[in-house]
Amino acid sequence: MVSTAGCGAEGIFHITINKNGSADLNYKVGIDNTIYSMMIASNNDPLADFKKETQSEGFTVANFNDGQMSGVITTKHVNSSSELAGTANFFNGQNMSNFLNGQNNITKSNNPLTVTRSFFSTQYNLNTNIDLSSMEGNSKDQFSGLGNAMLSQIKLQLLLTLPIKPGINNAINVSDNGRTLEWDLIPGQNNHVQMAATAPNVLNIALTAVGAAIIIAALVVFLILHKRKKLTLQSQQNITID
Repeated sequence: MVSTAGCGAEGIFHITINKNGSADLNYKVGIDNTIYSMMIASNNDPLADFKKETQSEGFTVANFNDGQMSGVITTKHVNSSSELAGTANFFNGQNMSNFLNGQNNITKSNNPLTVTRSFFSTQYNLNTNIDLSSMEGNSKDQFSGLGNAMLSQIKLQLLLTLPIKPGINNAINVSDNGRTLEWDLIPGQNNHVQMAATAPNVLNIALTAVGAAIIIAALVVFLILHKRKKLTLQSQQNITID
């Protein structure tokens, strides 16, 4: 049944970083309807713990069924990207492995996605390993979780949308004019994720340029007036001597 189900399960984890530094999280987790019904019939709902955990983290949770898959979509808005470390984030590969093996064992970890603001620019950096190698060989019973028999049937994606088009990255696909990066996460493997981007602070740069222009203009006017005053004094001295 697993081998004929096509995509047995999917997890799409989308993080959007906004211009003001806030972030929007959208996690979609689904399981093939046939497999999900079979698991429910055996009194095992693999989505129950995920719903409970994300709700406790302040996510809004909604069920979905698109005719092929049943699952949940969880959303949350945070005021700063630094708050991502306080969520049940899936940059931690062990968390994802635990969930896909039917275990409610979420551990908090440092957030590898950093947003650093300076006067002239904002830097976005992501450099981490989402290690899913522990998924291989973890589950003895394929019906107690998604387990080994479904590794090849699991579709996992990490999407990151930035306010600007990033520079260096190892995403397999880009969209939204280059602002959204997409990584496929392979169960049973260590997945390296890398991205770096720098956005200039146009307003501060413009204000600095205007301020510099005003100072230079003032200095030029001062030098001109000083030179004129000096010439006037020299002229008056010449008249007195004559």
